[in-house]
Amino acid sequence: PFDLLNKKLVNLEIFEIYMIVAPAFLYRVLRSSLLLLLIVFFCFPAVAQRAPELHGSLPTLSRTKAYFRYFEDGIWNVDSAEVNLGQFRFRFSKGDDKLGILTIDNLPGTFSVYVSGITKIQVNENQFWKSKVVASNKSLEYVRINTPVEALQDSLMYLNKLKFSLSRDAELRLTDSLLIDAYTRQLYQYKFQFIEAHPSSEFSLFYLNDVWSLYSPEQLERILNRFSDSVKRHNLYEFLFRKLKKKQQLAVSKQITPSKFTLLDGKIFDIDSVSTPYLLINVWGTWCGPCVQELPQLRDLYNRYGSTSLTVLSIANEIKNTPKADFIKFIESHSLYWQHVLLYGSQVKHQTILNSLGINAYPTNILIHTKTKKIVLVADTKLFLKDVDDYLQKIDSIR
Repeated sequence: PFDLLNKKLVNLEIFEIYMIVAPAFLYRVLRSSLLLLLIVFFCFPAVAQRAPELHGSLPTLSRTKAYFRYFEDGIWNVDSAEVNLGQFRFRFSKGDDKLGILTIDNLPGTFSVYVSGITKIQVNENQFWKSKVVASNKSLEYVRINTPVEALQDSLMYLNKLKFSLSRDAELRLTDSLLIDAYTRQLYQYKFQFIEAHPSSEFSLFYLNDVWSLYSPEQLERILNRFSDSVKRHNLYEFLFRKLKKKQQLAVSKQITPSKFTLLDGKIFDIDSVSTPYLLINVWGTWCGPCVQELPQLRDLYNRYGSTSLTVLSIANEIKNTPKADFIKFIESHSLYWQHVLLYGSQVKHQTILNSLGINAYPTNILIHTKTKKIVLVADTKLFLKDVDDYLQKIDSIR
């Protein structure tokens, strides 16, 4: 057949030859291109994945700014976007989904949003926290799944306001505290169950980041290993995996680093110079509701053990860049009469200190034996402070 075709080609015009060869050539080009695209999508999904965007619309506001704060590659990032003609748009450089907090100048409150693909929201200018996600199926799915969490968080916020109200007597405040503990347990339990039931969901990855320090290293290793390959490609998984390795190393050495910190007055706080047998490092922020909520209990620990057994060092990460003078007024108004360190997470050197302590949740409390610098207890919940109290009581009784 090929010999016959060659004989015929000799007698054909150039144009006719082109009409025979061109389709075959184009077919091969298209087939090669399709094969290349398949290789990119399946072997290099990070390259093929389009970076997500967040679009928002406001009926009346203009010439203002919107801010989106999200955790990526082990640090908190804050992107800004101009609001023009009632519209704003965030374009992100990396393709991974993002869970973050949206704020807008001149609008009180915040709005939590999961950004996947092209995510669109309709801003509620009267009640910003009740804005609505109107596009991106995955973002809408997160809204549905996270509804119980939002409800519990709203209840906790309401109870915290009641608890510190001057109109509440001691009995009512005790009831408030019991309800706060109950709702906090429900909140954690919901996230625990979701993580166990959905190892193929990136939502589980973000929930795990929230409740990270409530797990042991062995539990964390089991959970991370159960995640699907698609979840493991997310940058948050890579960060948590590295954090687990660091936590496992810490569990072996159980020693705190760094050992020196710069205080508000510029003096150096050195663990080697602490006279009490134990040091409690409390990592918090004035912006953090649970952190402020546990201050009375922290103050009680300091008042009972501060002269004999315990030194307290609070390290504040002020992500909103609270001025130093305002920060000092805050700690004085809450009678926090112990040593304080003021950090700004937006500064690289300050973020390095927080990372070296393994901080990713607020509040985080670390109890240290000062002579050996060994970590005795570490957790990020209010319940942990009761563990500290019980531990110090046992030590005092042994003495």
